[in-house]
Amino acid sequence: MAKIFVPIFAVLFIAMGIYSALGAWLPRLRANWKGTNQPVPPLSCAGFGLFFICLGLIMLAGDSISKPVTLALLILGISGWILIAGGAALDARARSRSSFRLPNERRVTSPEEQRGWLFAAFGILFVGTILWMIFTYK
Repeated sequence: MAKIFVPIFAVLFIAMGIYSALGAWLPRLRANWKGTNQPVPPLSCAGFGLFFICLGLIMLAGDSISKPVTLALLILGISGWILIAGGAALDARARSRSSFRLPNERRVTSPEEQRGWLFAAFGILFVGTILWMIFTYK
């Protein structure tokens, strides 16, 4: 029963990845960050596309592809996750710097910018955990 859902989810992930990747070039297809009206930046759209396409291909192909190809897809998926975190952090930073400030006024970090960097830090922790699992697997 559960084996039926794996190809369905794989095709859905690939479709979501293609839609997200198209959002990098076509602004009409970009989603908004949850809870805001801010559109997702192109760098994060490309990261979402890469992440979901790689995840979908790994799920769809399963054991029919060799281990090095699976590892390459996994590394590409992790790279997509890094692109998502980097795009979110850069977008939050650009939004916080776009507000008007006097020349001698102190720079104050906004909660959006802090959340962006927190998301990036958790992304790095996630990547480190995945790489640790890959390299210690026997």
